[in-house]
Amino acid sequence: MGGSGPHSFTYSLYPHSGDTPDGQTLLESHLLNRPLQARSGCPVASFISIDTDQVIADTLKAAEDGEGFVLRFYEALGTAAETSVVLSEEIRSLQPCDILERATGEALPGNTVQLAFRPFEVKSLRLRTE
Repeated sequence: MGGSGPHSFTYSLYPHSGDTPDGQTLLESHLLNRPLQARSGCPVASFISIDTDQVIADTLKAAEDGEGFVLRFYEALGTAAETSVVLSEEIRSLQPCDILERATGEALPGNTVQLAFRPFEVKSLRLRTE
């Protein structure tokens, strides 16, 4: 079974009016689980911009074969969604891929892509910079 020793957890009650999107429960849950961290230095612009709150950019990781990076998104509210994803840095190409990082569509030049999601769908993009 589970490990011995002390365990800790955090929970929160968040009363709100309306349903999940109207109450912004997704945003509040991310703020609870990923608290703000203060850092010294120059401010940095966000690397990614998404034009809807129901699609979350969850993971940015090095590609398993060492060729670029993989960015993963998911639709969080259980409804179909369309969004425009804009990266702040110039990217050679964005290519849709599956969870195993195999190409599922054509590589698109530039740093902007339109994505359509089914409810709770996960999508991945391979970013190539060179």
